[in-house]
Amino acid sequence: MVFTVPTLSQLAHVLAIRSEQHSLFSIGLLSNGLLLGAVVLTAISYAETHFMKATRLLRLRLVSIPSSS
Repeated sequence: MVFTVPTLSQLAHVLAIRSEQHSLFSIGLLSNGLLLGAVVLTAISYAETHFMKATRLLRLRLVSIPSSS
């Protein structure tokens, strides 16, 4: 979880550095579909491996807690 912010900021950075003269908004977010697809797939796989693992662990802990009744 320590590298979440640097990883996600690098994904935003790769979209922002496509041009030295123009901003991301003047170029357009959808102008490079392959790069956008790679960023989206990377973000999805990152979220799947990190956040879903945490929810599975939390779910296991909640299930394994014995009830008091």
